[in-house]
Amino acid sequence: MPIHFKGRKLERGVMGTSRSAAGFCIPTLTGAWFLHACIILGAVNATPTSQWLEKMDAVGKKLDRLHIPMDLRTCVTQVSPVGVLPQKAKLGVVIVACEEDLSVYNEIGCRDGRLHYHIYSKCGRSKAAVYDAAPHIKRCSSVTEVSSTIYTDLSWSKEHSEFLEHIIQRYYKLEDNLIFTSARMGRLDDVVSMRRAVDTALKGTWAYKSLWPTKLSVHFDQCPLSTCNVAQFGRELCALYKRYTCEADCFSCQHRNPWFDVPRLLQESRTEVSRCFFPNPLNTFIATSARIQRLPQSEYMWLRQWAQSWQEDAGGVLRRLIAERMWPVILGCPEDIHHNSTDGGCTNDMKFPSGERETPPEEMIDDGLVHSLPLHPTKHLSKPDLHTSKHPYPHLRSPKYGTYRLITFVATYATPVKVRTVLQLLKGAVGAALQFHPSARFFLLVRHDLMEELEQQLGKNVDWFAGRLEILPLPTRHPAQFGSQRSVEDLTGSFWTEAHQLELASGFLRQITPDTHDPSPNYGHIVFMPLNTVVLDHIWEAFRGRQDFTIALPAQPVPHQPLDTRIMFVHRRHIRAAEQLFSEAEEAIIAGGDGAQTFAEFIRTRLLSCLTGRQLAAAGSLPPKSKLAVQSCEPTTPTQHWQLGAEEDGEGEDETVVMETTPRASVRLLPCRLWA
Repeated sequence: MPIHFKGRKLERGVMGTSRSAAGFCIPTLTGAWFLHACIILGAVNATPTSQWLEKMDAVGKKLDRLHIPMDLRTCVTQVSPVGVLPQKAKLGVVIVACEEDLSVYNEIGCRDGRLHYHIYSKCGRSKAAVYDAAPHIKRCSSVTEVSSTIYTDLSWSKEHSEFLEHIIQRYYKLEDNLIFTSARMGRLDDVVSMRRAVDTALKGTWAYKSLWPTKLSVHFDQCPLSTCNVAQFGRELCALYKRYTCEADCFSCQHRNPWFDVPRLLQESRTEVSRCFFPNPLNTFIATSARIQRLPQSEYMWLRQWAQSWQEDAGGVLRRLIAERMWPVILGCPEDIHHNSTDGGCTNDMKFPSGERETPPEEMIDDGLVHSLPLHPTKHLSKPDLHTSKHPYPHLRSPKYGTYRLITFVATYATPVKVRTVLQLLKGAVGAALQFHPSARFFLLVRHDLMEELEQQLGKNVDWFAGRLEILPLPTRHPAQFGSQRSVEDLTGSFWTEAHQLELASGFLRQITPDTHDPSPNYGHIVFMPLNTVVLDHIWEAFRGRQDFTIALPAQPVPHQPLDTRIMFVHRRHIRAAEQLFSEAEEAIIAGGDGAQTFAEFIRTRLLSCLTGRQLAAAGSLPPKSKLAVQSCEPTTPTQHWQLGAEEDGEGEDETVVMETTPRASVRLLPCRLWA
């Protein structure tokens, strides 16, 4: 019986019938809720019956009457599978595993050579450990140890990156039928029986079928979790939805289906057919290679890059949740996504139309989430072999902000640290910095004589940073060369460490301030910080508007506490002035007669000598609209060319004490609301 969907005629043949099976209920505990799962044997994964086909005919006719507007200009161009190599195995089972129990697959076995398992092992589980967990399938399986990077940890795309990697790498070598699943589904065998799924997939009936029985309804203006960026979530979800369905807009429906209420949903008798989008919430599904190859290989390449992207204003988008909703439209059909009952699926002749667009959606390009060759010449991304966990995607500079939000975080490694401690500190510091500042640069300044030790500690783990950690070895002086009033014994302690940190910071500023070039486009604002610093939020406010300074120091909220110079903000407009300040401080502390001073003492006595401990505390607790009163005072040191900056209210003029007619630099105290 023919079905019409917006002028496109779908011829559906009559499939063979099968007997319905009896059902029974099994109570089971899974994760955070109880599922009293009623399993209808054979009904969920069975071959389509004439009754099911009649139901889909009715669904298709109702869709025709809805007159859903279509737009082929934004819809992806589909292709015909070509060059497919014959496969001996009839079914490929793609499993993404962490530490889950694999016994269910061990029990299914190889089915006389008709199955091949492709296991992607995450969480550091070795190939040998996987085979030990499932020895019966060793002869019919392959294991890929998945490498993690800062991008995969930040974006946490769950199993979707591995699904896409498998499709890209084996695009022309896919088995005729495939099951994609995460290993955790083995714990939900009462809801998703992998044994019956294998039996069904081997029959080759379904072009696409979700194995999770229930559905949810999607609201494009809402995000499932309160922590995500709602506007960006809806923007990306809608762009993908229109690309694969060819529908002109995204129709939102309230979340009416409690998808985890399996017993009730399996027993419901009514079927809602509407413009609502009803995807299956958990992605474990059957697909044929022919259905996968209706989209070009390049489509899955940019999808995988999108799933791992981390960009300004879009880093908080939970793309794993978008991807979970997208597989039914990437591989499915209109009849499946527009009804809410549990017996979904698509046969070979049920599919979305082909459109006119070949490049990624404009939304993804405009937001810098995928590479577009006209904008970003990254031809290497057209090579399938580079789309693996061992090859992280290069970060794109934000098309929206360019270098406006560029910040360079600089940490120092001036003293030896116990093995593995440096790695954990670096992962925490770099990960936190990029979480809130995706385009940031992160430098680690290393004492030259500690470089070999650092390389040994990092080892192959340096690949985790995906090129975002820049290690810069710099020379430092021996304590005996300081010319200080302190003894060599004193200099081997904390003062020596601080002196080396100052040397490293000063050396870094000298390297990035050549005579003829402005360093700000390449480095932006600069934040010096200890290696154990963790950024907990955006720090743009510290640099916005008229927050103009050479160096900003975090004011301490506790009275009479010494000034802490371990964290320093350098404004992008005054990097050269900061370099002069650091150089003078370095000479005064290390080489001159003021060697007894620490850098904090240098800043305090020479630049902030007018402020008492109480005033420092007041600066740290200023409300947004108040100012810090700075009393006039006479310079207490020969250094009279600095300007002391006080906190402004964002509207009025700065209150400053000018120690010379033309100051070369200014030091500002940042209240807690701007840095803490």
